[in-house]
Amino acid sequence: MQPNRVKAALKAGEIVSGPIVAETRTIGTIKKFKLAGHDFLFLDMEHAMFDWETMVDIVQASLAYDISPIVRATDLSYPLVARALDTGAQGVI
Repeated sequence: MQPNRVKAALKAGEIVSGPIVAETRTIGTIKKFKLAGHDFLFLDMEHAMFDWETMVDIVQASLAYDISPIVRATDLSYPLVARALDTGAQGVI
């Protein structure tokens, strides 16, 4: 399991930034978010049209670029929250 840098930064009183991602489907965009200095991505499955395969790709790319992926599930049911965590998400809303 990769360390959650955002959680550690918040505990230390640091400021973190990250965009809401609802329309991107390409891994290259994730790299651009990292180069822009973002610490996390808020991946919105509630209002976006991501399927789970796309979400796994985006979460794994985020982790590879050392950006904490936070997923908003479509519902707070156990199966959906567990699935979001299984993709590698470091937070679920």
